[in-house]
Amino acid sequence: MHSAGGRLATPLLAVLDEAANVCRWRDLPDLYSHYGSRGIVLMTILQSWSQGVGVWGESGMKKLWSAANVKVYGGGVCEASFLEDLSRTIGDHDRPTSSVTTGRGGQGVSHQLQRDRILDVADLAALPKGPRHRLRQRLPPHPHPHPTLDDGPVRHRRPSVHRRPRPPGRTHPPPRPASSHCCRARA
Repeated sequence: MHSAGGRLATPLLAVLDEAANVCRWRDLPDLYSHYGSRGIVLMTILQSWSQGVGVWGESGMKKLWSAANVKVYGGGVCEASFLEDLSRTIGDHDRPTSSVTTGRGGQGVSHQLQRDRILDVADLAALPKGPRHRLRQRLPPHPHPHPTLDDGPVRHRRPSVHRRPRPPGRTHPPPRPASSHCCRARA
């Protein structure tokens, strides 16, 4: 049933799993937002960004990504340029730091904010396959994984996700798991 504006009275979810392999719909990026305005929610599932680029080209894939209201990164991807874009989209987190100086007049404490990526390229590459991080339009990214999408082990295994302060004297992050080394050149 349609309403007066041509929108479905009850929204319809159309899941396009393996969209680049099974249903190579060339016009999909151009129709994505149109179907949304009609009450047809398209969920397009791809194995990687480059798989979508292979079907729709770079501009078509960007158009499809931009028109999606919810974006879910499923982990297990090793495409440094996509992960860098995703890391920038997720954003930064301001972490308070302080330093103590000692001089003739006594001690002084200085407080600053240090800006860190919430999830950098290596963090994203190290996430195992399965939905881990959701990006929604018009809402600021949250610095912690969504509790309904985070299965727990990632939270405990990846302290950088929570940006806990480093122990005194440690200037470098802890070594990354071996699975993230595929993106070493851009990390």
